[in-house]
Amino acid sequence: MVLGRAIWKSLRLLCLAGTFALTAFNQPTRAQDVSQVFATLPSSMGFVDDGEEADFPKPAGVETGLDRPIPWDKINPRHRNAMASVVENQSFTCQGPVETFLAKPNYYNWLLDHPDSTTALWQKLGAKCVPITALGDNSFRWRDPDHGQVNWTLVHRESDMRVWYASGKIRPTKLMPQSNIEAVLVARYQTGRNSQDRPAIRHQYQLFLRTDSRATAMAARFLGASLPKIAEQYMGQLQLFFHGMAWLDEEQPRRSQKLVDGIVPPEVLRPVVGMAKPETPQITKPVSAPLANIP
Repeated sequence: MVLGRAIWKSLRLLCLAGTFALTAFNQPTRAQDVSQVFATLPSSMGFVDDGEEADFPKPAGVETGLDRPIPWDKINPRHRNAMASVVENQSFTCQGPVETFLAKPNYYNWLLDHPDSTTALWQKLGAKCVPITALGDNSFRWRDPDHGQVNWTLVHRESDMRVWYASGKIRPTKLMPQSNIEAVLVARYQTGRNSQDRPAIRHQYQLFLRTDSRATAMAARFLGASLPKIAEQYMGQLQLFFHGMAWLDEEQPRRSQKLVDGIVPPEVLRPVVGMAKPETPQITKPVSAPLANIP
């Protein structure tokens, strides 16, 4: 039982450290994690409803979409070789769910580029998040006194993609040695309009993680076929971390305004006007279910 709990906690920490470590590993408090806070919001969720159609443009000759490969030729050689090694020799890889939701693209982009501020917004809403520190030059640090430190760098930015590279050391439990980790996180997304001409986004994230931790290999054997589903749930929480605030601004602007004051520049929240509805094939079955709470 002790070994099983250690393996489980190790996997959870690896996933969370590999995705900005959104939930602190400390004694229980009245504070809630991101998914629990989001679950208290109204049930409309701001997701594109089943049966509702949303348009996502795909310009001719341009490779876009959620299956777009990592643009290695556009990544700085300073990071490219290390990232390629992680992708080719990963301990495991996983993807989050495909989600479609209402949000301003400018705000969503800003949240992706400022995870330290995104954490501050969630904390104001009542979520329990490990602080993320901006280091400058598109780099950020997650640090937990008991569980280690991971540095993240945004190495590629486009209108429909963000790519991060991370490295650091984590300690799943106090009785286990620190483990080296490296990760590549890819956020792929599309912007469009829903049937009421409101801004919509469809996204999916992918994580490649490499570690020298024996606990990771043990976790993979211990969990077997259930590992991909568990990893997808944790990736879903990361996606929620970034899109939740953008959704809140679109669906509950008054509540959002109280959170963003002093954190988000006003120009980021200005609505996009004069955006023509794209003439592209419609997506008839977008994912609309809210994310489940993460155990």
